[in-house]
Amino acid sequence: MVWILLLFILITIVLLWIVHDISHFQKVFYTFESPKLHRDLKMIFLSDLHNNKYGPDNAQLIHAIEEENPDLILVGGDMLNAKKSGSDDYGQKMDHAVQLLRYLSEHYTVYHALGNHEDRARNHPEKYGKLYVEYVSRLPKVHFLDNDSVLLDEYGIRLSGLSLRKKWYLHFQKEQPSVSELEQCCGKVEEERFEILLAHHPDYFSAYEKYGADLILAGHVHGGIVRLPLLGGVISPSLRLFPKYDSGLFTGKDPSVHMIISRGLGVHSIKVRLFNPGELTICNLKQIR
Repeated sequence: MVWILLLFILITIVLLWIVHDISHFQKVFYTFESPKLHRDLKMIFLSDLHNNKYGPDNAQLIHAIEEENPDLILVGGDMLNAKKSGSDDYGQKMDHAVQLLRYLSEHYTVYHALGNHEDRARNHPEKYGKLYVEYVSRLPKVHFLDNDSVLLDEYGIRLSGLSLRKKWYLHFQKEQPSVSELEQCCGKVEEERFEILLAHHPDYFSAYEKYGADLILAGHVHGGIVRLPLLGGVISPSLRLFPKYDSGLFTGKDPSVHMIISRGLGVHSIKVRLFNPGELTICNLKQIR
């Protein structure tokens, strides 16, 4: 009887912790320096919202962003949920994301790369209807970077949004994209500029470094769903146990190259986060004078 009671208490604690982590987020801060930068810059990085909300109209998230007063907001993808539907009512898939990004784009410059959810909604209208078309049309002030780049001359930055093909999201994928494939997507890097690559999938860090990126911003893994002390994230969307790239900061073979993996801000198919609250990423770039 005692063991049953203890098991009940343990399960209750775990469930309450899951509810807490699904409904809360933390600010995580990073700072980098580079002689390529023309001036200092503060960026907010959002990823993997999956149409989640923190308070009415995402008021908690908006307040946290406004507290930081960023120069730029970068979006790493999977803000909506691409789920099959026989209906044209897309509210449950994107309304919270749209409300958030419409508000932010009225007050800040917002660049949005695609994650696998936006990409499949765009490429498979036979399954997802006009979900992607509606999403983009409702965000007229958001700058979408779909295998595209933009020069931020004021900062000495080239910003690219990489949209990987479906094959790179398959389970147990071990092959790495080549430099030429990445160049076909986003063009060649300009070595004199600080190259920021919005690359939703973090597993291809070595390819991104070879491509020439200075800072990679990724997500996709949701921190490994459940995080354990010393072991990190438990499972990735590619069904890898204890994935190498799960959350946080990673440094390349060149110590000046870094990748940040956000734990993301939402959940979708598996409504679980444990010891793994959402993440609002704040990145400060400093010019070396």
